[in-house]
Amino acid sequence: MSFETLDFLLERSQSGKTMVLAVAAPHGEDILGAVAEAEERGVISPILYGDRGKVEKIASELSIDVSSFKMVEEPDEGRAAELAVKAVSSGEADLLMKGNVKTATLLKAVLNKEWGLRSGSLLSHVFLFQIPKVGKVFCMTDG
Repeated sequence: MSFETLDFLLERSQSGKTMVLAVAAPHGEDILGAVAEAEERGVISPILYGDRGKVEKIASELSIDVSSFKMVEEPDEGRAAELAVKAVSSGEADLLMKGNVKTATLLKAVLNKEWGLRSGSLLSHVFLFQIPKVGKVFCMTDG
């Protein structure tokens, strides 16, 4: 089965439950735009861990209203990653999203033995992306 758009997947995935998304360092146009669109569609309720000034500047440039988003001020990317991971491990958030933070920094938090997301021996991720000119949705895992 192939999917032509991410919209199709979003429509099919609507379970009626809004998931809480913890975003570590959401300091990027694509990142904030995706979070805002998912929130607008009722898919997620975001908690943004990062520099409030940077988030508000990007939101203003994109004409995105972030006033309903929960924001936790943390300008240090390592600490923002820790707080986002802790939100997921404590059950405050359901999902973790990598923002504008180095992969190694996020993984250090994810793999923390005390409060990280270790649950076994396997760690995996999935990246979905759409290329309009090709007309399909692609899935890359463990890239």
